[in-house]
Amino acid sequence: RALLLDGETRSKVYSPKDRRSAFLFGDGGVAALIERNPKFGESFFSLNSDGSRGDLIKINGGGYRMPSSVETLKE
Repeated sequence: RALLLDGETRSKVYSPKDRRSAFLFGDGGVAALIERNPKFGESFFSLNSDGSRGDLIKINGGGYRMPSSVETLKE
């Protein structure tokens, strides 16, 4: 058995003035109890996400690949 807890407070990161992506993201949380039962066999998960249009909501700044700078922090 496993208890999976996940949450995000994306409102701390996105500007409400960003009309392009602010409405797509919100704060959320989930708690799920997961238990394996051999009578059901293997489990498979599919997120059905291909990421092909990720550039529409991508922010090129922050993280390890492109650290924040004065330019990326400008509104």
